[in-house]
Amino acid sequence: MLTLSKSIWTKYNASTTFKAAINAFYYGKAVQDASLPYGVYTFGGTINENTFREKIDEVTVQMNIYTESDTTATECFTAYELCRDLYENAVLTVSDSYDVTLTKIMEVPPMEISDGTKWMAVLEFSLMLQKK
Repeated sequence: MLTLSKSIWTKYNASTTFKAAINAFYYGKAVQDASLPYGVYTFGGTINENTFREKIDEVTVQMNIYTESDTTATECFTAYELCRDLYENAVLTVSDSYDVTLTKIMEVPPMEISDGTKWMAVLEFSLMLQKK
């Protein structure tokens, strides 16, 4: 998963527009006192699919975008749309696997978190990871 994580971060780092919309894109969780807006991506459970010839892992990737609540929802919508446009149907090069395509399986448009401190949006993608 390390090489997949690097591929996701490399795509973020190469995007001047998405990078300008959020301060950082963290794996797992944001650092304490992270400056808003930021994104966090994590991997969901993998399902091992054994075929007659190769092993394939089905992986889910969840991406959360967080912005400040005292800003308008526009900031969150903008970051959410840039994230979706960057990763939806994107082909990632993963060094120890064949290239993968991210397929969007779920999205939650921006909403204010119940404690009123942040806006949040969620995108979830699925991919099939096959080692070379």
